[in-house]
Amino acid sequence: MQKSKQNSSISEVLKYATITAEILRDFTQATHIPFAHDAAETSLRVLGEINGMKTNQGMLLRIVELIHRLLCLVVHMCLAQQGGLPMTVSDYIGHLVKTLQKIHTSVQLQQELGKIQRLIRQHEIGVQLRIYEVELQTILDDFKMRNDVSRATDLVELELDAQQRHRELMAFLAAQEDRSSLESPVSFQESISSSIVSVLPPIPKIMHGRNSELIQIVNILQIQPAYSAILGPGGMGKTTLAVAALHDPKIISIYEHRHFISCESAFQKSRLVNIIAAHLGLEPSKHLSKAIISHLSNCGPTLLVVDNLETLWEEAESRAEVEELLSLLSEVRQLSLLITMRGAERPAKIKWTRPFLAPLEPLDPSASRQTFIEIADVPAREEESDLEELLKLSGNLPLAVCLMAAVASHEGYSNTLRRWKIENIALLSDGHDKRSNLETSITLSLSSPRLYVPNAKNLLILLSFLPDGLSEVDMLSQEALDIPNVLKCRTALLRTSLAYMEQGRLKALSPVRQYMKRGYPPPLDGLERLRRHWDGLLTLWKSHRELSSSCELALRLIQNLSNINSVFQVALSRRLSGEEKNRLMHSILSLDLFSQNVLKDKSPLAQLVIDHIQSSGDRRLHWEHICCCLDVADYYNLTPSQADVLIQEGIYYYEQERDPSARFEFYKVAARYHYLSGNLPKALQFNKLGTTATEKQHIREKLEAIKSTVDLRRTSIMHSVSGQDLAEKQATSYWTIARLRHASDLCKLGRDILATYGQESSSREVNMLDIEAGVKFEKSEYEEARMLYQGVVRMTDHDRHPYFHANSLLNLVKIDQTMGRDEAYILRGLAVARQAVERLNWRQGMLFCERVMAGVYLARGDIAAAREEYARCYQACRRAFMLPGVTQCLEMLGDFRYGMSDFQSTFHWAGVYLAVVRVYSDVVPTYQALRCLGDIFLAEGDTETALNIFYAVLKGVTEMDIHRRRADCMVRIGDILMARGNAREARKMWHDAHSLFIRSSQRKDAASIDVRLAQFVDG
Repeated sequence: MQKSKQNSSISEVLKYATITAEILRDFTQATHIPFAHDAAETSLRVLGEINGMKTNQGMLLRIVELIHRLLCLVVHMCLAQQGGLPMTVSDYIGHLVKTLQKIHTSVQLQQELGKIQRLIRQHEIGVQLRIYEVELQTILDDFKMRNDVSRATDLVELELDAQQRHRELMAFLAAQEDRSSLESPVSFQESISSSIVSVLPPIPKIMHGRNSELIQIVNILQIQPAYSAILGPGGMGKTTLAVAALHDPKIISIYEHRHFISCESAFQKSRLVNIIAAHLGLEPSKHLSKAIISHLSNCGPTLLVVDNLETLWEEAESRAEVEELLSLLSEVRQLSLLITMRGAERPAKIKWTRPFLAPLEPLDPSASRQTFIEIADVPAREEESDLEELLKLSGNLPLAVCLMAAVASHEGYSNTLRRWKIENIALLSDGHDKRSNLETSITLSLSSPRLYVPNAKNLLILLSFLPDGLSEVDMLSQEALDIPNVLKCRTALLRTSLAYMEQGRLKALSPVRQYMKRGYPPPLDGLERLRRHWDGLLTLWKSHRELSSSCELALRLIQNLSNINSVFQVALSRRLSGEEKNRLMHSILSLDLFSQNVLKDKSPLAQLVIDHIQSSGDRRLHWEHICCCLDVADYYNLTPSQADVLIQEGIYYYEQERDPSARFEFYKVAARYHYLSGNLPKALQFNKLGTTATEKQHIREKLEAIKSTVDLRRTSIMHSVSGQDLAEKQATSYWTIARLRHASDLCKLGRDILATYGQESSSREVNMLDIEAGVKFEKSEYEEARMLYQGVVRMTDHDRHPYFHANSLLNLVKIDQTMGRDEAYILRGLAVARQAVERLNWRQGMLFCERVMAGVYLARGDIAAAREEYARCYQACRRAFMLPGVTQCLEMLGDFRYGMSDFQSTFHWAGVYLAVVRVYSDVVPTYQALRCLGDIFLAEGDTETALNIFYAVLKGVTEMDIHRRRADCMVRIGDILMARGNAREARKMWHDAHSLFIRSSQRKDAASIDVRLAQFVDG
């Protein structure tokens, strides 16, 4: 009874811990919180493994309880902390991930042991689990000691059971959701506020020099539907031109409805949808995008001008969503789109009307003069030369011309020029180069009322020292930046063209930065805060660089590398105490280590460390520098003899220091150096020394060293390829959820890591190849999949990895069959594969062979035999719970084009197919099942339903990057469109399908497209 009760408890805690891990995973999917997503993913893997264990139930229960408490606390911190987590909390999470990974590895190894081995090693297994329990408890205690998480400790107190703790967490999440709904800057109520009433901006009263562009835009918009973009740098007059086109008489006569949508306040796609809906007078609804499309489809010819679209499109996180929205809008046949965007690149997923409008350039001198005079009045004869001088300074940029003219209208030409000379006399003394136009905009824009947002100028001054600009993550981080209402400040800088967005980062142009640095003192407190923030990220990367999330940290650091160098140089220019300078040198050393590990190059500041060591005689810094040299020995050109001398000197130094932590780090570096140099005995020796050095060290480091002595050789290899191991697991996870591009990239990364560490042809390489081949097959990149499976066959045989060998032989046959190879070739390959399968008595492989034979019957035209074989295989796979076999048989039986059954039976099989894959949440087959149903509706003459299904499936398989499935949908959509008389769109669909069929080696299908396209040539 006691054991039953304990099992019940473990089951309950596992359930709540799994829910919490899933909450954390979903929340961190789109965030940049270091290691939090890894914590969620690794927890789910650990919990899944523990769920099947039957021994050590009491200890496992305590471990799962600790995991649940820690996950609850991490969720609380992630949601409650605005602008990211404190660095120390991220460090705790990093240690949590490491412990979870060790638990996962240990549990996996236990599962692989036989019953007798488990019985023999029961004591050792119990000791390992106890070690992990202590580690988790230590991390929890570290968390709870922080003052800023005291409110979260209610979630993790020992007296709360799992169910109560879960209720507390759900209540907290509900409170956060309620608060976010009240505080959301993109709420629907705000979106329909009086500030965005659907009124067109007035026609520009002054616009010169843009007649040719205006005529071209009007001509384009007379082609219905039309899709055009006005591009160019900031301040070039894009909006003015768009508004002028909107009010052109020809446009007014063509378009019954005209709308001007500004994206200045739309930093999310949902906000833009709300703004459009408000302009159209639509009520709030769950499916607002569909409501917009429905409204526009039924309201007559409409022109939609979307201004400053780069506000959303430049953000990497929202780019795909914005392009999908544009694509959706372009499906409305009576809707034309005109967008304005900074830059020279148009969004994808929409066919822009040709000829393209070239990016706007500066005005010609006569247009600039006319514009200036209309704003500032005709100059007196004695002011004529002043006007000419001001026009030269403007660079003929519309913004600069208008700003200067506005000042001149109040102060006169001479006073305006005099003001310029006082404020920017250094530039004028060097002559009138191309920077003068930007300098003018800066000078006059700084006094613009639009910049009267508190701290906007402070943000610009800070940007002047940051050549890489700032990401939103850093701007919102309270550790990095202390500027209230920073997003409003960002908007103010963008509106006045003093800053711009590039790849999701707020930047100031180089001349703007130089101007601000010359005119304003450096914001020392703000720069020091940033320096500490990035120094913390460097320390975090150094401590946890073996974790997969360290790649995200490395990317953040790379994106800020010029910034980091800049703020370090500012710090060096200050008068520092000896202690402050030492701390700064340690930071530069961390930067150098990062640069050489990740960028394979020394930091430009590295020499400063060497100079400081020589001048100060700081021995500790000297030996930290030596550790850095050994860590990246190749880049310091250390010979083995030089390295040995340094290591021997280091042993003497660290023995004298009596610092177990520093000694442990030195031995770890020395062990890594010898391991990478191929000297495994010395690597083992230094690992052992590292263990001794940590006897009185913190429990977390001590247990890590103890763990490394259990099986040092395996640990060394795992350390070398830990990145590969994580890449492999994440690739499998991404494959499971049909994020095939990511899975493919991670497979390549994993194999590159193995090659780097000389692990080619290892069992890891075999497994990595097998996963990558499966992903390539799923993407219908059959030639690549074939090459990968052939690689597995070469590296395996009937004795070495026999299941991988047999599986690869089977998949090679399947690929040949999918690519349309002749029957004799397929049967020869099948005979070889079947022999390998029978040797293993592998039931799943035998059923695979039978499915291949069913395909052979189908290709012969023996429909009855094929149907019988697929139906028999389906029943056998269903009884054996072989889901892949079940879905593959159902796909064939439910596909109307194969003609294996009458309409009613095929519909039945397709329905069963959809039901099965939905129950198991199998993403790719779900779309294939829908496509089968679409074929049935098409055969019955319900083209509207079929077309809607095919479009939905096309969207899904395009996101998953499955070439053949995309082509299948495009062919069907093209056929329907052609039957409806839309030859142009049909031809486009067929043309795109042809390329995808070629990409997926479907020559017959490509030939059928050639027949369809030939009618256009003949015509």
